[in-house]
Amino acid sequence: MLKTNMCGELQIKDIGAEVVLAGWVARRRDHGGLTFIDLRDSSGTIQIVIKNEKLNLSEKELNQIRNEWVLGIKGLVTERQEGTRNPNMPTGDIEVSVIELEIINPSNTPPFPINEDLTLDEANRMKYRYLDLRRSKMNQNLKLRHDVMQFIRNFLSNKKVLFTGGCGFIGYYFFFLIINWNKKNKKNKINYTVLDNIKKNLIG
Repeated sequence: MLKTNMCGELQIKDIGAEVVLAGWVARRRDHGGLTFIDLRDSSGTIQIVIKNEKLNLSEKELNQIRNEWVLGIKGLVTERQEGTRNPNMPTGDIEVSVIELEIINPSNTPPFPINEDLTLDEANRMKYRYLDLRRSKMNQNLKLRHDVMQFIRNFLSNKKVLFTGGCGFIGYYFFFLIINWNKKNKKNKINYTVLDNIKKNLIG
């Protein structure tokens, strides 16, 4: 099942379209014969609606689905009924009525909520870094870092800046040093991460 769209890019204009999506389960709610799931990927979140009796999965398989399970779905984009719209979501005016659902990967209960913007213990964040980077704030930071570095690289490449040997600009990966100014004791603290292939599991 190859996805056709990102969860956060669907809009009112897509009503009636058949789409294939994939993402993590952010929230799940059961209402009688209906199951509502907020499906999340790097672009955002969309509500999907499952009519249990029409699903290709058994009721037992459906009931096992929990937060952070990875699902693939095929469905129709529909407009939400009046009173059920969510103004706090960019996709809050629509939902996807599921035709087919695939459990791509189950998940254990995460050590901290992924879909909530909470202040977390730093040691726990580093231990489960792969989960920490799924959080919305961290995801936005990654995108911002990418955009900034891409702009700098493109700028230098387009300007054809000459370095030693006249070979033009060539980008290399290097350590990023983050300097935190401590107002209380007026000292700089430098945080850096040593890459795994240089020294195993060393974080300073």
